[in-house]
Amino acid sequence: MSKGVIVWEYMGDIPGLYAPYSDKVSNYIEEQYNKNPLCTIELKNIDPILKSYDVDLTAKKQIHKANASQREIRRTIYDLKSTIGKGVVWEWLTDQGWITYDIESLGAIEDAFAKSEAELDLATLTFKLPNIVLVQKGYQKNKSSGFVRPIQRRACAYKSNVVRPQPARRRTTDAQPINHKAASKSHFAKRTPKHQDVSKFCILVHDVPAQEDCAICLVSLKDEDGGASSVVESIVQLKKCKHMFHESCMEAYCKQGQQNGCIQCPVCKKIHGVKTGNQPPGDMLVSIDTGQSVAGYQGCGMITITYNISSGTQGPKHPHPGQPYITYAFPRTGYLPANDKGKKVLKLLELAWKRKLIFTVGTSSTTGMDNAVIWNEIHHKTSPRDNIGGHGYPDPKYLDNVIEELKQHGVTEEDIDGGDDSDGDQ
Repeated sequence: MSKGVIVWEYMGDIPGLYAPYSDKVSNYIEEQYNKNPLCTIELKNIDPILKSYDVDLTAKKQIHKANASQREIRRTIYDLKSTIGKGVVWEWLTDQGWITYDIESLGAIEDAFAKSEAELDLATLTFKLPNIVLVQKGYQKNKSSGFVRPIQRRACAYKSNVVRPQPARRRTTDAQPINHKAASKSHFAKRTPKHQDVSKFCILVHDVPAQEDCAICLVSLKDEDGGASSVVESIVQLKKCKHMFHESCMEAYCKQGQQNGCIQCPVCKKIHGVKTGNQPPGDMLVSIDTGQSVAGYQGCGMITITYNISSGTQGPKHPHPGQPYITYAFPRTGYLPANDKGKKVLKLLELAWKRKLIFTVGTSSTTGMDNAVIWNEIHHKTSPRDNIGGHGYPDPKYLDNVIEELKQHGVTEEDIDGGDDSDGDQ
């Protein structure tokens, strides 16, 4: 058997075109498959976005609970030399969340990224998808409609189809043998993670569940060797989400994945630390009109958010420090219903503004201008009633979708409920 990673995939709207489930979902399906290859799996148990779907392993189908529509699924082994086998995926943002590209597309995008190519035409690939991927600029554009979607590159950890050898572990300096199973809590309490960023986001632990794997290297966290020649690998746990990893794996992940004082858990994607952006200075003004409503929310009032940013000079966190950035179509306006959920979204947006996450400096997807102030993947409804093009109301899914987008930036309901704009675990 060739070495590779196990990837569960589902067929999209194009016959024969399969897209991978996320590593988190795929690994969960694989775990259930190993327990019972004929079972039915509720995907809501692993990903709330897929709460409407079950996977029937007997029929090899993904089934929608409400309308009983079905999609083919399959289990595929991809070589460790492939893009996904190397632990990299490319995703594009839909109204429901991030979706992984099919294997051919994500491999082609990764090749273009490695070669610093500006764009990739997916129509040149097998399934002739009608999208241009602006690899370096971070979005894809539909060639027919001109509609733009953000894309992202992230690390993934699909399960391997082979048992991997234990990685090199640090040897102890003690002359006497150490019995790891009998190690006391006080032995671990005397140490803190050595790497500064690891100690910032993690704590050392020693109570590790049986058969628990490190999600970064996919090797068991449990050290069964207690002999004199054994080597010790410390285990760390992220403070917020409690997922565990080898300390050396998390140290490497922090060096690679930390951004602006925060990291994102490779398992659940929860932000640890406080993520801040490079949004230029400006004003965010809010007004509530009880006599107006957005379409679909009649009678509850309307929240109007006005953002105003002026042109200026790029700072050290911007793409081209010292060069000017330009603004167009400002002030920009967003609308929310003035019901309880709309007011909650407003508080989240106010916190995102405070953390400089609403706008960024980059290339405009509508005008093509570089060094422009643009939206930063947190979608706003810019019309209270006209939803042509998806930028207005009615849209019953919008409030939930924007809450999820804000969560991807580390802005959560816990932040506003707790009234704390810092990482309380530090």
